[in-house]
Order: sequence, then structure tokens, then C-alpha cells
Amino acid sequence: MIFRSLPRGRPRRAGLWPRLAAAALTAGPTIAAATPAANLAQQVLACHGVSADQQRLQCFDRLAAALAASPPAAAPARPPTVTLPDPRQTFGLSSATILAQEFKRHPKQRSIASITAQIVRLQQAADGRMVYQLSNGQVWEELLDDGYAPPVAVGDRVEISRGWLDSYWMQTPSRRGCKVERLR
Repeated sequence: MIFRSLPRGRPRRAGLWPRLAAAALTAGPTIAAATPAANLAQQVLACHGVSADQQRLQCFDRLAAALAASPPAAAPARPPTVTLPDPRQTFGLSSATILAQEFKRHPKQRSIASITAQIVRLQQAADGRMVYQLSNGQVWEELLDDGYAPPVAVGDRVEISRGWLDSYWMQTPSRRGCKVERLR
């Protein structure tokens, strides 16, 4: 490996930090309040570089006042904790018995069999399948483009019900329907 010496250009100017700190001092608390907390380390270093004690103290005081005035960062939301059964308590029990006990302790969220909504927009996808936008904000697409899309119009109420193996069936007022899949 060949090491090359760095090119020697202009020498670095001494006193960059004091000039930056002086600029922060003259700008006052507006800079500290406008900059996000991510620049906190840079601001602290700028105050640290001030050589005069009184000016350095004023710089740190302005920074502390700006941080105190800013709203506190929201704590990240914690996911719900899952409590597993104690293996000593479930030792020797069958899996079915353990599951039954867990369902008693933590009931499963109730699922629904169908939804009913109005069609607010009809659109045809590039591949010919119909896309249905519903009044509840959901968007569903016809699963197969077999030419037998049910006749619907904007404003019609449709019912989408759960089928076998995670399939869904949309039924129209004319009692005709088709399989659909949810896009959004």
C-alpha cells in the first residue's frame, strides 16, 4: 500500500471556533430556537470555543433557554407486551389445554364477517379489472377479469363478505357479485 502525503494548500486559519461562537452570540436566541435538537452538539461546541468567560457563559445560557422553551420530544410508543405462560405452570398440559387457558386470559379480537359500503368511484385498471373505491376509504379490485363484472354504478351499496381461504366476495344490489382483493 502506498501512502501519499496530503497536498499542502493554504494553511488553516486559527480562530474559526471563536468566530462561529461570536456569530452565534450576535444572532442571539433566535438561532438556538430555530435549529433542531440534532444540532445541539454543534451549538455546544460553538459555545465551548468562546475564549472570554462572560461571553461563553452567555452563549451557554442562551442555548439552555432555547432548549427549555422547545417542546419536549414525544416518547416513542411501546408495543404491547406479550406475557408468555410460565413453563412451570403449564408443564405436562397438552397444547390444546394451554391454548384454551390463554384464550380465556386474552380473548381474541372479534372479527367481522362482512362490511357494507357505498361505491364512490369506479375505475378500470390497465389490465381491464374494475377498481372500486368505497365510502369507508377502502379500495378493492376485481380478482379476475373474466368479462363478468357485476353491473354497478357510483352510489350503489355493496356488501363484501369473507370467503374461504382468505378470499372476499363483493355482492351488488342486483345480487350478482365477483371475487375481490383489497388494495388499500
